[in-house]
Amino acid sequence: MFYPYGGGSSWLLYIGVPLIIGIWAQIRVSGAFKKWGEVRASSNITGAECAREILQAPLKMRMAIVPVTMIASQMLPFVIFGGLFFHMTGLITLGIYCYLILLVFQLITLPVEFDASRRAKIILREMGIIQQGQEAVGVNKVLNAAALTYVAAFIAALGNLLWLLSIRGDRR
Repeated sequence: MFYPYGGGSSWLLYIGVPLIIGIWAQIRVSGAFKKWGEVRASSNITGAECAREILQAPLKMRMAIVPVTMIASQMLPFVIFGGLFFHMTGLITLGIYCYLILLVFQLITLPVEFDASRRAKIILREMGIIQQGQEAVGVNKVLNAAALTYVAAFIAALGNLLWLLSIRGDRR
């Protein structure tokens, strides 16, 4: 029997688990930002102002590799819906390639993001923007929660890729 969304309970593994992890990461980020985002450090600077300052150099490097991922992510909804709606295996295969591009980008981004969070904590202390104690705890919680969003995005892309592979396998 043909299941339009990847068969039986496999959708739960491919879509549900990444969705739950993504929601959990978003709740952590929202909570951390809500609690610490507007708190001024002893240097009289907010987390948002500080992030803009710290991220100027890495942002330029990342922007150099973004165009390919932007094209893939913009094509993806049309390719996936077209492939599923019109039962075109070729479009589903194109969707798989789009997800592979996004997955590779996110895999490369993971260590960069974790290192950026680690470096940001050091820079904030060295610049005297935050002090040890409660300020450092707040910064750690916000940066760790933010890094989790990249893990969630990677897992979601992996789940979607596996789901598309199962759909393509069912249609062959």
